[in-house]
Parts: sequence; C-alpha cells; structure tokens
Amino acid sequence: MFVLDGIWMLLFFPPLRLPDYYRGWLALVLFGVLIAIAASIDALRVESTNKRAGSYLWLLCILPVAVIVPLSAQNFLLPISGFRDYRISSGSMAPAVQTGDLIMADMHSYRHHPPHDGEIILFRRPGDQKTILIKRVVAIGGETIASKDGTIWRNGSPINEPYVRHTGGALHEMMDFGPVTVPANHLYVMGDSRDISLDSRAPEFGTIDESAVLGKALYVIKSADNRDGVRLN
Repeated sequence: MFVLDGIWMLLFFPPLRLPDYYRGWLALVLFGVLIAIAASIDALRVESTNKRAGSYLWLLCILPVAVIVPLSAQNFLLPISGFRDYRISSGSMAPAVQTGDLIMADMHSYRHHPPHDGEIILFRRPGDQKTILIKRVVAIGGETIASKDGTIWRNGSPINEPYVRHTGGALHEMMDFGPVTVPANHLYVMGDSRDISLDSRAPEFGTIDESAVLGKALYVIKSADNRDGVRLN
C-alpha cells in the first residue's frame, strides 16, 4: 500500500501533473479513495495471535473515512504541486466563469513565461494586495489595443471573441477607446461580461503588472448549471 500511496502522490507532480486536467483530477480523487478502501480491507483481513480477522461489516464505518482521508491529503498536495481552487464571487467573467463557480488554477503556469493573449488569469488587484481578481488577457506589453463600438482591435486588426457577452448599458468610454499601447511587462485585461466588468479600460484600474499575476485558470470544478469540467482559456 505504501507503494501505491507513493505513486498516487507522484501523479500530482511533473511530468504528469494530473490535476492540470479535470479528468486527471477526478482520476486522482477516485484512485485515492480506492487505495484507502483497499488498505481498510487489507487491515480487516489480518489475523493476530489473539483475535480473528475483523468483520467486513466494519467497512460500513470505514468507508466514510476512506473518502475523507484522501480528500484531505489532496488538499495538502494540490498547493504543494502548484494547484489551487478558487470560489468566484463576481460575474464579470460570465458566461465562461460565473458567480459561485469553483475553479482550478495552475499557480506555476507563468514561472517561465508571461501570460499570452486570450488566457484567463488570476491576479492581485492594483493597489489592493488582498483582493484576487479573474480576467482575460486582451493585450500584452508592446501591443496596441483599441475598441470601436465594443469590437476590440489589437495591433490594428479586429479580434474574434466568441466568449464575450454584452448585456447593454455600458458607458461610452468602455465601448470606444484607444488606441492604447500597453507598457512593457504589463497586461491589458478585460472581463468577458464587457458591459459590467471593471478592468483595464477604467483609469483607476489600468494595466496589470506581470508581477501581480498569480496563476492561470484551468477548468471549472463545480458549477450550478452543469458546466463541471469545462476547460477555460
């Protein structure tokens, strides 16, 4: 069982890093539960000199523990291996990420390269290190961005954004702005729900320094409308 436990823990780390994918994360949860159940059965089968092997009826009591233990161990292993779950409290990234969604993020994704255009990132809000926000990267350092009637132009060309939602009522300066050149080592971020999102379009928000980026959003773990497992970005 110690060998299986070791294999299970290694699957959280490179080169596999199974939590990078929803099905991989589910497989780890199931694998951990099965190992715990197998260990319980094995323990019940062991006879000592003073007593017989335990009754399998004890499994009814052990099964809840067999589920709780690997889940608790996973909560310890996920942050060590670079993953973290977040509960979303804002609707600015709807419909891709909605209020109440539980998502998985890779906190090691940008160790060796900066975010790319179109990726959904988590970062610390400018001027407020305690608040963590989620937005989509629309332009990176050195790129020029503008908006005409809500259509985003990057480096002089319109970009296709099928994930964007317009609900109406947006301020004029949110729909028409630029062109603006993004400073080096900065990111221009926007929410997918463009008419309600507070993002880089607002002067008090501005561009995001790459050093404020925490991680990359990977997939929805749990949602209220059956979007579990939906890949982000």
